[in-house]
Amino acid sequence: MRLIADMVAFTVNEVPSWNPTNICSYHLQEAGATPVQELAYALSTAIAVLDEVKQAGQVSDDDFEKVVGRISFFVNAGVRFVEETCKMRAFVRLWEEITAERYGVRDEKMRRFRYGVQVNSLGLTEEQPENNVQRIVLEMLGVTLSRDARARSIQLPAWNEALGLPRPWDQQWSLRLQQVLANVVDNAVKYSPDGGEITVALEAREGSARLIVSDLGIGVLASQREHIFHRFFRADPQLTRGVGGTGLGLYICRELIEAMGGRIWAEPNEPRGTRIVIDLPAAPST
Repeated sequence: MRLIADMVAFTVNEVPSWNPTNICSYHLQEAGATPVQELAYALSTAIAVLDEVKQAGQVSDDDFEKVVGRISFFVNAGVRFVEETCKMRAFVRLWEEITAERYGVRDEKMRRFRYGVQVNSLGLTEEQPENNVQRIVLEMLGVTLSRDARARSIQLPAWNEALGLPRPWDQQWSLRLQQVLANVVDNAVKYSPDGGEITVALEAREGSARLIVSDLGIGVLASQREHIFHRFFRADPQLTRGVGGTGLGLYICRELIEAMGGRIWAEPNEPRGTRIVIDLPAAPST
């Protein structure tokens, strides 16, 4: 612990752009730990590191906020969607409480919960490769569906799991669906009011699978539903609350989905908002 504290103290001023500490709890779930145990281990470890740094006296009170702000976490994401979503929201709220009350951090940015995620590879199976895509998608949802807990810049090492799948077809599906789902859900969150409900549904159909992302946001004008998938298209900023973007996200999603032989479109949601619908062909038999 002393070695970690010395490294953290050195990097605060000497290497200010480097993140010196990443609290990793992701292997615990693979070893059988519950989400509660993973959460408790990660937060108690972070507290131990910060307490050691503070007690060592090598960092001034003014710089200690920087130390807190550069603590990051690396967690696991399993297939139990409700538990994983609750776990991530608990992480965010408890970290906010710990940093504000225990360490007196005033800067909101320094109290943010920063984390990366790895999908639980134990959920993947060579015997049923057609199920691996759905498992990876489900394991992503916990970090994409919560406005407070979602990773704003998602870096999921699920590509490593994807490339370990038995067939190239499975590999491409899982890689591209991660990218598409992250983009579509991110749009739904950005254009929804605070506390707005977002629903993700996966339906098995004859010869295909249908993924539906629904929100209760500002909606899309009927005249623009096709255009939102065009390159560089941007809706009227007065209607989108000034939310930024490049106008490339949904265009890339359509290109990827169509490359897999599928379709993607927008339709109105009831009573308000938008539904993004994705139809993909069933897995080939070989």
